[in-house]
Amino acid sequence: MGDCMRYIFLISRFASFVIDYLFLYLFTTLLAKFNTMGYILSLILFFLYRYLTTAFYGATLGMKILKLRLKSFDKRICLKREIYRFASSFFYIGYLYALIDGNGRTFHDILSDTAVVIKDGEIKKDEKEKYVKIVAVILLIISTTKWTADFILNDIGFIGLKKKYISDLYFQSFEGDKLISLSQDELYMKTLGRKYTAVVDIDNKPSLIRISNKLKYSEVYKLNLRDSKIVGEYIYKIDLPIQYLCSGVFKETRDMCGISLRVT
Repeated sequence: MGDCMRYIFLISRFASFVIDYLFLYLFTTLLAKFNTMGYILSLILFFLYRYLTTAFYGATLGMKILKLRLKSFDKRICLKREIYRFASSFFYIGYLYALIDGNGRTFHDILSDTAVVIKDGEIKKDEKEKYVKIVAVILLIISTTKWTADFILNDIGFIGLKKKYISDLYFQSFEGDKLISLSQDELYMKTLGRKYTAVVDIDNKPSLIRISNKLKYSEVYKLNLRDSKIVGEYIYKIDLPIQYLCSGVFKETRDMCGISLRVT
């Protein structure tokens, strides 16, 4: 494969990848009303889409549009290829490997003993393949373990729950960046009693108040619910690093009950 054809091939692979991912976007959009369960179903549908199209036709819709196909394919090869995508998806290392592979193959291509070609392209023998497979298997184990853990912790646990509000705001205490270097006991003592969010009554109406600790001062925000989003409204600044915000009743504009652990 000449340099020009190689560039065309790699660009075509990337373009087909993007086209196919539009199906995942379509599935997640259509199933969004089912929340977490809808997201899980969209992943299953996307897996079946890629598996069935390659197993029966040797190419997904995106691949067909770009005149690409698998050099060899059957149900077993294509099932392995989809499962082995975990090896390629670890920080996209396996996908990027196609840039240096002589045949433009990804890790999941190599592990499933096939390749993507243009029309009837030929595959050159690669002496490094056995070493690449070892690396790919290691990444497959790591990536599968990581994805499974994330999936269980971040997705399975939310089945049955409905998202009511989202927020683009992020409140960070500067001191929080240092907590990762603390021991378990130090971390416990350092964070004991912290409470940065509380529900308080303002004008006889429950309101969500958030303080953002900046070490030498604290900013106070009122979190307003607008449609399906949480919007932060800056109220004022306090010249103390407030560590604990109390629930209570605000009778005046600047009323607030809080605790500062600052030692002077």
